[in-house]
Amino acid sequence: MRRRRNWRSGCDTTMTIEAEVGARGRGDAVAYHEQLPAVGARPWLHRAWSVQTLAAVDDFIVVPDGCVDVLFSPQTGLQLVGTMSVAQTFALPAAAAVTGVRLRPGAAALWLRCDLSELTDRQVDLAAVLGRSLRRLEARMLEASTAAERRALLSVALSGWLSAAWDGGRPQDRGLLRALAAMDHLGAERVDELAAQCGLSPRQFQRRCLALAGLPPKRLLRVRRVLRALWQHARHGTGWASAAAEAGFADQAHFSRDFTRLIGCSPGRYAQRGGDVRFVQARPANAPVECDP
Repeated sequence: MRRRRNWRSGCDTTMTIEAEVGARGRGDAVAYHEQLPAVGARPWLHRAWSVQTLAAVDDFIVVPDGCVDVLFSPQTGLQLVGTMSVAQTFALPAAAAVTGVRLRPGAAALWLRCDLSELTDRQVDLAAVLGRSLRRLEARMLEASTAAERRALLSVALSGWLSAAWDGGRPQDRGLLRALAAMDHLGAERVDELAAQCGLSPRQFQRRCLALAGLPPKRLLRVRRVLRALWQHARHGTGWASAAAEAGFADQAHFSRDFTRLIGCSPGRYAQRGGDVRFVQARPANAPVECDP
């Protein structure tokens, strides 16, 4: 079942823009742009993105991707969107302008030093949590005249904070973040093997994954696989059966069950509704740079 929301809307270096995509949808009512962060920020940041609406959109679907997003709009300030366990539908007003940066799984927990499971499926005021440094960034974001400038400001600030958090983090947590990245290439039956490689029991690995990523490991793997199949279908026109196989599902029935649990409808129904993964998650977190259009 999808959940519905209303969406109203330091590092002193220059961000390197190496790739950017643009997309329009819903009869050109929504314009979406995203870009890669600087190379040095990619262990923690996945993409910077912005959404602008030319007309109100009542059913903007955001599918779960295992990531946390930091958002900014003039109306709400800086917000943190926790890991989503199911798809959520947002109502976007006309003339909304939202800027965001998508953090890789586990990065937010390392930075905020919190149990990320407490933020799963939640959206919170980030400045209220982190204080004055965020208020200064919000002021700079408000002064920025373009979406590209806001993406750069947010990316550079987050890169600096996350780099410091990584350097000051526990070695075991850094190893777990690497393990979360490796999960993209593993089957569910190998999660126990990954736990052993981290020096943890399966139960310990499950608890740490839940705390760092906001989802237990097998659920996180399921989310990432469904997203990968969506990517193959939406961007390359791959049939659902082939997309499911490429994403690692044993068969299409298995894929359809997981898809329906996470997205709230069958793959066929999603396609009929004009579902498009181009927007807030234009790529799965493991997609290589060379697949950028």
